[in-house]
Amino acid sequence: MKKALKKVAALLLVGCMAVSATAFAESPDPSLSEGKTVIVGLQGDTASFNPTAAPDDWGYYVAENLFSRLVKLNWKGEALPDLAESWDVSEDGLTVTFHLHDNAVWSDGEAVTAEDVKWTFDKIIEEQAYLVSYLGSVDSIEATDDTTVVFHMSTPDAALFTNIGFLGSFILPEHVYEGQDWTTCDAAVSSPVTSGPFTLEDYQQGVSVTLAANPNYYDGAPAYDKLIYQIIPDSNTAVQAYNNGELDILGIMAPASAIEDLKNDPNSTVVTNSNFGRYYYGYNVKSEKLSDVKVREALTLAVNREEIVDKAFGASGKLAEGYYTPAVEWAYNADAKIPDYDKEKAESLLQEAGLEKDSDGNYLELSIATFNMEPFTNIAQIMQANLAEIGVKLDINTMEAAAFMEIGSDESAYDLYAMGGQVGPDPSMFYHRIGTDGMMNFSHYSNEKVDEMFTEAASLTDQDERGAIYKQIQEICAEDFIFVPLSEDISINVYKNYLTGLPYDTATDTAAQTELSKVMFTAEPQY
Repeated sequence: MKKALKKVAALLLVGCMAVSATAFAESPDPSLSEGKTVIVGLQGDTASFNPTAAPDDWGYYVAENLFSRLVKLNWKGEALPDLAESWDVSEDGLTVTFHLHDNAVWSDGEAVTAEDVKWTFDKIIEEQAYLVSYLGSVDSIEATDDTTVVFHMSTPDAALFTNIGFLGSFILPEHVYEGQDWTTCDAAVSSPVTSGPFTLEDYQQGVSVTLAANPNYYDGAPAYDKLIYQIIPDSNTAVQAYNNGELDILGIMAPASAIEDLKNDPNSTVVTNSNFGRYYYGYNVKSEKLSDVKVREALTLAVNREEIVDKAFGASGKLAEGYYTPAVEWAYNADAKIPDYDKEKAESLLQEAGLEKDSDGNYLELSIATFNMEPFTNIAQIMQANLAEIGVKLDINTMEAAAFMEIGSDESAYDLYAMGGQVGPDPSMFYHRIGTDGMMNFSHYSNEKVDEMFTEAASLTDQDERGAIYKQIQEICAEDFIFVPLSEDISINVYKNYLTGLPYDTATDTAAQTELSKVMFTAEPQY
């Protein structure tokens, strides 16, 4: 199953990376164009109108407006009511009861019921869809009446709300999908039946997706009549369209060369936030050449991370200092730091490990596997130059995303790798990077104590207690040199000043942010 999940993860990689999330205001500004239409840039087309069968890198942001989930997340990763207006958790944490809105209807007029929720989650498990890897603590799901859904848990799971409010958790209509292939039926391909704040009005493949306000939305019709995603693959073209007034929200990560001009634009707002993802490189601990932790420490010291962030990321990067994302403050260990660049000490450690130079002046010859695109090609090239200075030859093997994911399960295919992805909003997601059965554990690292700590942390409900365990895990990461974080995942969100009240807008009161009930996202994923 681990290999199958890694194939699913290949679809997720784009969505996992540097997401520039943009949500906009509930109240329209009088200066908006006639008809209250908001136009957003989107760098790629939707692959499906079934956002639960598999992660869809571009379609996800359209799905946010078409479909509902039991709960949804704000930009901080906090769970907010969605289809479920409230919920109760039993004292032992083994029963979670969701109370649904009693006025929710599908776009075809049928009522949204608890049976739709049960069917969706049962289908996820039956089809081994992406979310199944996060539902291990769910024993069964019961619809006790039309508006009540009960999750019976085998163990308490503090991450449940985060996981069901994120990727692959949109509720689907049982009466439409039952008896059909949920990936090829009309609802999945061209005619979605939805329950969110918008409905699909028009879809022009490769051009645009037009959504119309849903007057029957259970939380009240959205303030805007239409939401148009304009598909613009080239980021420079998107910036030009934005500057020409053709986009209200850029929605695409601007090239570094354009960011300063956008910041100086009096008609625009630019908001920079840290997301829950990171760029990093890792060591295949099953490689005989890297089995000695002293060698991995040496290589860590020899890589100039500041140079990588400066040259490979520019304004869209931020030097990572610890082994987990600081975006989740309560779980971040600021004391478990990545060591500073020190090539003299690095070479000394190689010698202490008993390595000697060959006739070409190299202690080691290693290979690194990564994606054939920026910033990863730049990362690998800088690492290659850095390691050469201490007598380590690094061969670079770049490939398409699907090929990269395929070799991830092969312990002999590479020595190092460079990639990126989400480790939040809940720190339980970190398991998939370093846990024994983690679907993105390209280091092939296995530590029984670490696995047990992840299990224990997930079973706790006290945040401080959970945070203490995750901080200990980061200390082990610092000791074992499994991987090396390079840059935090930074989103640079650009929108016109007449759009206010965005959830990540620092000028918006925190209480007001959490009250936003129709949050609409756009993003520019990166590998």
